Amino acid sequence: PNCYDPQTLVASGAFTLAYCCGVEAYRYRHIVEPVATPIYWHSTQDGLYRSVVLTHETSRWGAEALESLYQDIVSGHVRVAVNQRYSWSGCLIVVQELGSAIRQNWRHWPETGSHLNSLQWLIDGKADAVFLDETSWAMIKRAKLADLDRVRVVGHTGSMPRCPIVVPKGYPFLRRGVETVLKSTSASSLGLTGFYFAEPDFWIDRFAN
Repeated sequence: PNCYDPQTLVASGAFTLAYCCGVEAYRYRHIVEPVATPIYWHSTQDGLYRSVVLTHETSRWGAEALESLYQDIVSGHVRVAVNQRYSWSGCLIVVQELGSAIRQNWRHWPETGSHLNSLQWLIDGKADAVFLDETSWAMIKRAKLADLDRVRVVGHTGSMPRCPIVVPKGYPFLRRGVETVLKSTSASSLGLTGFYFAEPDFWIDRFAN
């Protein structure tokens, strides 16, 4: 289920395994704990990934113009759209990289609801720049969606832990069971090659900062 009250979901007994944003794993660290993160065909094996910074082909921000784009975002001259305001890969990673200079502006960036919707906003000219996690971007390119030739990659953000698979906190037998199952799981048709396993602090420490 898609539940915006994880505490209630855990208490209901309906939750044994979930896949969530690293920010949510940190926010609800008192009731959930990360176990692992998926590794895909295009990714590194260290559990980290980046976001791709995209602009429209007709914009003045060409390839390798990330610094110029960031300066214009700070000055308020860029229409930024985000999938969700509290998505790390789609919004907060940029807030962290640009710091206090945009702390007053980023809450006004419109939310599109998903990375795919953000991309469509860019293609349709409703936004000047969007941020997609590199796995979503790789899958979109693999699917050969229409009008991708109208999109330009300007650069990449810094690295961050991939979205974790989490279990309810305080059930070590469940954690071990999930680890055992995931260690023998892959899905080549989805581009899933395996999982990166780590202690919860791999995610908690990063998103605490």
